[in-house]
Amino acid sequence: MSVSVAEIIKINDESLTRRTADADGVSTEGYDNHQWLVNWGEQDAAPFDLLVPPGRVFVLGDNRAQTVDSRNFGTVPMQDVVGRARQIWSSYSGSSGIRWERFGKVVR
Repeated sequence: MSVSVAEIIKINDESLTRRTADADGVSTEGYDNHQWLVNWGEQDAAPFDLLVPPGRVFVLGDNRAQTVDSRNFGTVPMQDVVGRARQIWSSYSGSSGIRWERFGKVVR
């Protein structure tokens, strides 16, 4: 039996929730009343343990199979985090193509 990385991602010892992925590998993850879409694709990542030190963050891309993130380069100092997402620039789904209704949408 294979264990998905999504099943072992924890924030403050609480596992992320995850809904079943669609045919394209896109699933919904959630934490603390927030939800987001994640593309796991064909990835088969090995689990690892990492405690994020104070003053640092662990960054994790939403296209898990094809992203370079803290799994590759480690944690990032908080002083290097200089912005926040404000708007969706582009949105694409493998099954439905470009999602025009999401272009320019303000992120809260």
